[in-house]
Amino acid sequence: MPEKVIYSLTDAGEAEFERLMFEISEKPISIFLDFNAVIVNLDSLPPEKQKSCIAEIEENISTLKSYLEYNIQKKENEPSIPATGMAVLRQQYVLVEAIQAWIASLKKSRGSRLRAPVHSLSQNAKITLYEQTSQRFSGHF
Repeated sequence: MPEKVIYSLTDAGEAEFERLMFEISEKPISIFLDFNAVIVNLDSLPPEKQKSCIAEIEENISTLKSYLEYNIQKKENEPSIPATGMAVLRQQYVLVEAIQAWIASLKKSRGSRLRAPVHSLSQNAKITLYEQTSQRFSGHF
């Protein structure tokens, strides 16, 4: 079995690490949910397609929740996993649960009020949908 290699930061690397830590921690918090572009534009679709989009989002959230449950279960008693790593996994789980509750609320509030499509999206709505979609598929998460 090959010997483990242990790496360490140089003084310059340590300084850069600290600079980046503070740069990120000082920025305003931004939560970007790419599916919100779909939610905002639901009324541009026929009612059945609106329901389909919501169902797809709901399924994807359920898949993410299952993945997080598996990951938490697998790692929660693993001594090599730092407590901060577990805290982030639990944070993501709490956010997924909140999104599930929000989707249930959205479905209930829309219920039979799913509107007929609005065929004329505003220019801003088109730009927002394009930007959010292109970000998703260009590897920017």
